[in-house]
Amino acid sequence: MFPKSILFVVLVFALVIMACGIQVDLPEVNIPVDEIQVGPMQTETISIQAPATGDANLKIGFGIGELTLAPGAAGLLVEGTASYNVVDLKPTITIEGDNVLLKTGDLEISGFPRLRGANIKNEWDLKLGDMPMDLSIDAGAYKGTFELGNLSLKSLEVGDGAADVELVFSAPNRVPMSSFRYNTGASKVRLSGLANANFSSMLFRSGAGDYRLDFS
Repeated sequence: MFPKSILFVVLVFALVIMACGIQVDLPEVNIPVDEIQVGPMQTETISIQAPATGDANLKIGFGIGELTLAPGAAGLLVEGTASYNVVDLKPTITIEGDNVLLKTGDLEISGFPRLRGANIKNEWDLKLGDMPMDLSIDAGAYKGTFELGNLSLKSLEVGDGAADVELVFSAPNRVPMSSFRYNTGASKVRLSGLANANFSSMLFRSGAGDYRLDFS
């Protein structure tokens, strides 16, 4: 039998099932190209040390583009690359004790990134360390590919707008996860291997879109 946490997820998901499977025409963004300074591609190396305590509260803020997360940052909290062609998308890192914030710059675009005449690129390819952490992802209009198996996630929270996300736990989470929360707008989201997440409770909230939750 399913544990109570999974039954709770199914109940919450049933409340939005009427909105699922709908093909949504996402809004086109009409921002004048000359207001967005598109330049040559730049690639920066991301390397963030783990907090001295061994635990971390990692928040990733990502506005537009493609975000890839996977395990494999040996001895580090985060390592990888960020490639972009708009200066305002240059990543920033803020560290205060155990709290680590990694986010894109101040370019703000609402809706799905289909800007006519503006070839904006922002691609992050990041590896996460295996130390215990609370992970929060706050994103906008983007494509996300998240392999979160074999990490040590104490909690996980994802919030996004018009997104195309595939999130997988292909291996067991190494520690008990107190909660997994996912809030999304008009998106396409696939969550797989959820039995490996090892959560006590899960909450999934969505708008109209295409969603698949696999509890195997």
